[in-house]
Amino acid sequence: MKNLISKFTTLILSSLLVFTSMGISFADEKNDNKSIYEVEVGNSLVEVKEGEKIELPLVEINNSSSEISTYENFPGNAGVLALWANKGKVYYRITMTRPATSFRGQMGIANLTDGSRGSYTSVSGFSGSVSYYRKKGHRYRASMDGTAYLYGSPVARVVSNGIVFTD
Repeated sequence: MKNLISKFTTLILSSLLVFTSMGISFADEKNDNKSIYEVEVGNSLVEVKEGEKIELPLVEINNSSSEISTYENFPGNAGVLALWANKGKVYYRITMTRPATSFRGQMGIANLTDGSRGSYTSVSGFSGSVSYYRKKGHRYRASMDGTAYLYGSPVARVVSNGIVFTD
């Protein structure tokens, strides 16, 4: 009988220990110390807690033009990138507002009508052009990426950009 009481007591104490540790686990899961993330929206930072949902507006893209677009300017805090298309070429011009001695990058041109992607073409210098295979009536998208350097040290990157045009 004494052995049975000892086993019963051990069982009750073990169960209590398991339930107590589970209670501590549940208490930790209810902790409100969630991770906080900073999301860049336009030119400002928005703090978002883990699991929190935010809604961001989208801006309409004007695809109504049936002509090749005139050039677009893409300003940044270190200069301006201008992109435009004309007669089978996409031209670029970079105007720096801080000192820079060279620019290296790449331009990509994709045919949106048939889905074919042109390869990226290396570019260098603060102005130039890239040729593409023209198909009459097809819609294209061109974008550029690259870095400006001051005697070999990077000083500026191209901002997000792209033009859509029809040939």
